[in-house]
Amino acid sequence: LVHITPFKELEQSLRDSERRYGELADPLECRVAQRSRQLSDAYRESRNFAHAVAHDLRSPLRAINGFCALLEQSASNKLSDAERSYIDRARQGSMRMSALIDDLLDYSRLEHREQRLQPIDCRAFVRSLLDSMKEEIKEAGAQVQIDLDSKPVMADSEGLRIALSNLIENALKFSR
Repeated sequence: LVHITPFKELEQSLRDSERRYGELADPLECRVAQRSRQLSDAYRESRNFAHAVAHDLRSPLRAINGFCALLEQSASNKLSDAERSYIDRARQGSMRMSALIDDLLDYSRLEHREQRLQPIDCRAFVRSLLDSMKEEIKEAGAQVQIDLDSKPVMADSEGLRIALSNLIENALKFSR
């Protein structure tokens, strides 16, 4: 004879615990799913907003560029050197603004995408990046020296490319 009452009580207690867990877990899973849908919708809205803003900002920039070009063509023989300089500065400013908008969109895409970590040979990566920026570096009269280890690092190549490109572009723009 074996007394099984304690086992049966334990079994019943386990069933009660599983039932209480189910009562708590089901609503929580529903809330998590609902929150995931809300976050997904917010993400989609923020991307749409960024693209709409970029489009709306580019339109006046195109107009500025176009009207500057028309003014330069139609009045080229009447413009003084100072006036030509003003037109050129306006066009350069609109092109810089367009580049800033592109950077903003790049950042938006980068921020909202899943990072893809992979081993990257930093030395080769930076050399390749500098090769693609060779003209800008030459125009700035800059010299870039690389002293990197050849050990691979785990990084998101797109994010690293954007960060290093911005760093180098800023160094070229804002230093002698």
